[in-house]
Amino acid sequence: MNPLTTLSFAASAWILILGVNNPWLSAFFLVVALLWRRVLVPTALLVLPMALSLALIHIPFGHAHLAAELALRCAALVAVALAAFSAFTVADLAKAMQATRAPANLSYILSSALRILPEGRATFEKVRYAQHLAYRRPVNPLLSTARALLPTITHLLDAGAQRAPDLEVLGVGLPGRRTVLRPVPDSATHKALRIIVPAAAIVVVIALWM
Repeated sequence: MNPLTTLSFAASAWILILGVNNPWLSAFFLVVALLWRRVLVPTALLVLPMALSLALIHIPFGHAHLAAELALRCAALVAVALAAFSAFTVADLAKAMQATRAPANLSYILSSALRILPEGRATFEKVRYAQHLAYRRPVNPLLSTARALLPTITHLLDAGAQRAPDLEVLGVGLPGRRTVLRPVPDSATHKALRIIVPAAAIVVVIALWM
């Protein structure tokens, strides 16, 4: 499926979760999103602190049901977002955006922002491993992390600076659409769904609020 179609479905789910504000609907989207098992652990890690804070805020005042509903809604939103972004690669998203009328700069900025986390994690692990080999003795984990942080940031900044001339040669800042060697499949049906599904979600929310 085209990444833009996947994101439009996720946006529609967010509209319904926030607009309808029904715990059963939130539970439904949470279950559907967790069918992608890879998002189960990240969702739990992200939602658990929020759920605990909601419990500390609302339960002492006898609003346990409110804390549960808010935690469920938060879990549904996080799970839907993670499931959507795990359904495609950053490269496919960048290529899909290049085929639209969106500025090429926007496509590059978005893809770079999504790629910085895995790139930074990989660089961080390499730096820590190199420092471990250099010291050749047990090092406090907190101290090791602090020592690896600055080299990691420096490497990421240097890598970004080295890419700048290549991007200028490729004409990233020039206006107009881009062509790719292997474009992401996109059909008229997908293009229609990207408009119809979010519009239908908005109509449902408006109808329920009227």
